[in-house]
Amino acid sequence: MKYLLLLLSVFSTCCPAQGQWIAIQEKHIVQLTGQERQMGLFDEGPRLFDQKGKANLKPHRRFHPTYQKLYQPQEFLIKLDGNYRLDSVRFYDGAGKDSFEIYLGNPAEWNLVLKQSTDRYETWRSFELKGQSELILLRFKGPQAEIGEMYFYGERLAPLKQSLKNRQLRSPLTLDEFLGINAFIDDPGSKVEAVAGLVREYHNWDWHYPEGLKAGQIQMEGIRFAPATAGYWDFDQYYTDLKKRGLQSYPCLQGSPPWLASEFDHKPQDPNFAADDPQAYRHHAAFVWQYAARYGGQTHESKTLNLAKGQAQKSGLKLIAGLESWNEPDKWWRGREGYFHPFEYAAMLSADFDGHAGTLGPLYGLKKADPNLDFVMGGLAGLDTNYVEAIRLWALYRRPKGNFPADVLNFHHYSNDAGGQDDRADHGIPPEDDHLKQRLEALVQYRNANLPAQRIFLSEFGYDTNPRSIQAPAHDDSLEVLAAQANYLVRSMLLAHASGIDGAFIYMLRDVNAPNPNKYMSSGLTAEKWNKHRPKPSFYKLKALKQIMGDFVFVEQEQPDLKELHIFRYRHRETGQRAYVLWVKSDGRKSTYKELYFLNEKRTPSKVYRLPSDASSIEAEEFNLSQGFEVNNSPVILIYD
Repeated sequence: MKYLLLLLSVFSTCCPAQGQWIAIQEKHIVQLTGQERQMGLFDEGPRLFDQKGKANLKPHRRFHPTYQKLYQPQEFLIKLDGNYRLDSVRFYDGAGKDSFEIYLGNPAEWNLVLKQSTDRYETWRSFELKGQSELILLRFKGPQAEIGEMYFYGERLAPLKQSLKNRQLRSPLTLDEFLGINAFIDDPGSKVEAVAGLVREYHNWDWHYPEGLKAGQIQMEGIRFAPATAGYWDFDQYYTDLKKRGLQSYPCLQGSPPWLASEFDHKPQDPNFAADDPQAYRHHAAFVWQYAARYGGQTHESKTLNLAKGQAQKSGLKLIAGLESWNEPDKWWRGREGYFHPFEYAAMLSADFDGHAGTLGPLYGLKKADPNLDFVMGGLAGLDTNYVEAIRLWALYRRPKGNFPADVLNFHHYSNDAGGQDDRADHGIPPEDDHLKQRLEALVQYRNANLPAQRIFLSEFGYDTNPRSIQAPAHDDSLEVLAAQANYLVRSMLLAHASGIDGAFIYMLRDVNAPNPNKYMSSGLTAEKWNKHRPKPSFYKLKALKQIMGDFVFVEQEQPDLKELHIFRYRHRETGQRAYVLWVKSDGRKSTYKELYFLNEKRTPSKVYRLPSDASSIEAEEFNLSQGFEVNNSPVILIYD
C-alpha cells in the first residue's frame, strides 16, 4: 500500500493535468482477439520514470499485435476498478509503423477518443483523452505497431458497483451423474448406456430441411423431426430410447444450412444485420425455440409449431435435458466466417437463450419454449475464460437485465505436449502431466467469482489410438497405445470429477476412421460403425468404473508422501460406504506395498476391484497384503463397508 501511495503521489504531483496513474494489472485485462498476450503494454510499471515523472528509461519489453488476419484488429478490454475520468495516455512508440484506437464506453456504445498512428521512432508520446468510463477498449489496426509500454491517467469518480453474487450450494455429483460421452444418433444405445449417464449428441441443423431450400421458404416448408430429412432418422424415437435407458440428452446444435451460409461451419448470420446484433441470428433462435418446444417439458398450441407436412403435431415430450448452441464458436482454423468474435457469439447466445430477453418475439430462444431446460453455451476449443468474460461483459451492458445468456459454461481440452487443440503437438500426455485437475479448478474459481449460478461442462476430451496421431499416447506399439488410452481416459474422468466441474464428456463413443493418422480419427471407445462398434480396452474399463463407482461422490484427494501415488476418497451417496481409488501416473511403473499406511483406515477393505480391459466379468479380488498390494497406472478401487 505504501508503494502504491508513493506512485500516486509522484504522478499526481508532477503531472497534475494528467491526474493519477491508473495501475493496470493482468486481472483488469480481457483479451478479446488474438493469441499474442498484452505483455509489453502494462507490465513494467512506473520504474521507467524519475521522481519528477520524466521518462528516463526505455521499456525492456515490446508489444507487437498479431499477424493473424483472423484476429485483426486485435482488441483488449480493460476493466477499471470503478467509473474513471480519463485525462491522458502516454506510451512508448517503438520501431513499427501502424495505428491504434482507444474507445471509452461499453459494448452497447463505444466512443472513439483517440486514433493515433505509431509513426515515431523510439519515442515517448502523450495525448489528451476526454471522457468517463468503467471500460477502455484498445484496438490495434494491424501488426506493425510496436508499443513499449502504455500508461493511462485520470481520477476515479466512483467505485465499481459490485453486484451481489450469491454463492450456490451444490450437491456433489455421483460419477454416474457426471460421466458423459459424445455420440451420434446411429450409435448403439446399449453401448452409450454402458459407459455414460450424459450424452452430447452431435446434431446438424440442416438435417431438418430438404435440399435446395431458400431462406424465404423456411417458414412455409416447416421442420422435419420424425422422420428428419430424407426419411432417415426418427429423433422422437432416438431421444425416447435414451431416456428409457436413464440417459440425459444434450443435443449439440451445430452448423449452418445451405440456405443461410455457404459453408457448414460458417456463422448462421443474416447478412442484413451486424454479426454482434442478436437480430442476425433470428433464424437460429427460431429453430432453437421449435426444438425446445418439441423435446422440452412444456406443451404449446399447434399453431405455434412450424412443422412440415406429415409431421406429428407434438410438443412437451420431456425427452432432453438441455441444448447446446453451436460447437467451438472460437474455431480459429475456419477463418473469419467460422470464427465468432466473443461479442458476436454473445449476440447469438442471447438470441438463442431467450430471444434476446424476448425482444425478438415470443417464438425465439430456448427459455421462451421451456424455462426449465438447460441452455449450454457452445464448447470452446480451449479453456478460455477470457472469451467467457467477454460474453459476460457484453451481456451486462447489452441484455436488459444484464444476466448471462447460458446456464452452462462449456469447454474442450485435449491433454498433449502442446497444451491443447494445436497442430504443434507431437503426442498425447498423461492428464496428471497436463495438470488437468488444476486447469479445471481454475475454471471453477472463475465461475465461483463471476458466474456462481452457472455450471461447467468439459464436453470434449480424449486420446487417439492410432500410434501415428499427434493425440495418441507416446507409444509405438498399438497394444500399448490402446492400454494407455484406456488408463488416461479413466484417470482424466476421475480428475475432472474431483475438480468441481459438473460434467465431462469423452470424445467419443466410436472411431471415425482408425487407420487415418489425423487427430481425432481414432478417439473412440469402440471401432467404427463398419466394424460394428467393436469395444476397445477403454470401453471395458469405463464400463467397469461406472458399474462399480457410479453411486459414489468424490470427497477429497489424499496427500501421501509418495509423489507418484494418487489417492482419491469417495463416499456412497446412499449406503455411506467409503471407497479409495489409487494409481501411479507413469506408464510401465508399479509399486507394491506390504501395508496401506497412507490410508486412514484401520480395517481391511471389503472389496478390491481392478478394471478389466476386456469382456471379462467384473469381480472383486481377494485382498492379501502378505503377497504385497500392487498399484500401477490403471486405477485400483478399494471399498470399505
